[in-house]
Amino acid sequence: MRKTIVMLLLFVGSNSALADTLVQCSTGGANLAMCASEWENSVHNGNQLVSTNAAWNVAYFQGFVDGIVVQAAKKKFCFKEVIQTDQLYAIAAKYIRENPEKWNQNPNVLVIDSIARAFPCDHKSK
Repeated sequence: MRKTIVMLLLFVGSNSALADTLVQCSTGGANLAMCASEWENSVHNGNQLVSTNAAWNVAYFQGFVDGIVVQAAKKKFCFKEVIQTDQLYAIAAKYIRENPEKWNQNPNVLVIDSIARAFPCDHKSK
């Protein structure tokens, strides 16, 4: 899968006309919601991607969630066990889909809130 994503990014980078039509998932909550929806659709279709744009949106969504998780882990949420990346993508996508009233928020906030709700830190003093 990672090999496919790398090849796709190389293709998109070399095709400026295609790059001009792609959605930047991190530029707003509604755009992130669209990319999250593409990710959910690909999962429900056995990871079959219907277009280059869909592949771009799925890869962008995954990379965006990965980046937020790396930056915010242990500060905003706490994993008590090993978590699969697909589980994180599913949590974020579901939260974004179920909260359209929050699409006006920064995409970073949407992802952090979704993961923090699923994996809160116990900040109680012992």
